[in-house]
Amino acid sequence: MKRNTNRIPSIIALAFIWLGLSAFLSCDSHDSENPVDAWLQCQMLGTCTYTNARFGMIGDSWTDFGFGTQLQRDLYDWLVEEHGYHINASNLAGQILQAEVHQFLAWRKIIDHSGSQLQYMLISLGGNDLLDNSTEYTSANAATIVQQRLQQYELNLTNLILAANIYKMELYGGEPLKWFIHGYDYPNPELVSGCTFSNIPANEKPALMASLLNEFNARQKHLASINPDLYYFDLRGTLGGTQTSNQALKFDCIHPNDIGFQMIAARYAANLQLVTQER
Repeated sequence: MKRNTNRIPSIIALAFIWLGLSAFLSCDSHDSENPVDAWLQCQMLGTCTYTNARFGMIGDSWTDFGFGTQLQRDLYDWLVEEHGYHINASNLAGQILQAEVHQFLAWRKIIDHSGSQLQYMLISLGGNDLLDNSTEYTSANAATIVQQRLQQYELNLTNLILAANIYKMELYGGEPLKWFIHGYDYPNPELVSGCTFSNIPANEKPALMASLLNEFNARQKHLASINPDLYYFDLRGTLGGTQTSNQALKFDCIHPNDIGFQMIAARYAANLQLVTQER
């Protein structure tokens, strides 16, 4: 979840330039010899597929930490490489749920390429929806802004699930997809001061970040409680105690490091297998 609302158009432009030069490229998830091909086709464009994959994924930088490169492994990488999941993904650092629902439509690509065997959709989005344009937050209005953005998140997620389920069943019939969402783990207070919220005093930022994460998780838990096809995984406390994460397990205030993501993925996979009984 990188905070840059201007990133998506530039990436799309780069994608078209590369595709114009590489009209006949092909890859099989994580098997491309060219990391740029893998990024554009497997991660960003969602055109590469695992055979008989039952899992799809749409995510932000928690699932695409280095724009398709191996700067370090993220949640997606560990789920595939250590836990053996076959996932047809369209992950893009900086992605927001708002853009996915109204512009990017990666869910359509995943359903198209996965076919009738697709059963589960993993959503790792929401952080950028809360943190983008963080200059809007002030000490006086932070609680109001958080609630407004959470309400928009809920509306976008509901619309995504409805649209994708209808699309999938019109194409292939069968049951609606089962959906999985998760919150993020806490930042470390030592890393928060220069992270975001430029209009919030430094001494107020750790409490605001922790409160925002708790509110986000509470909203997700509520949504899962009223939707039988939606499952929520609480990942808080994986990297430390209440309200904070161990700095040794963080890359920056928002992202875990390689080992941190390994721990997050282990907890995520354990929860996922309880529901699906498969990989």
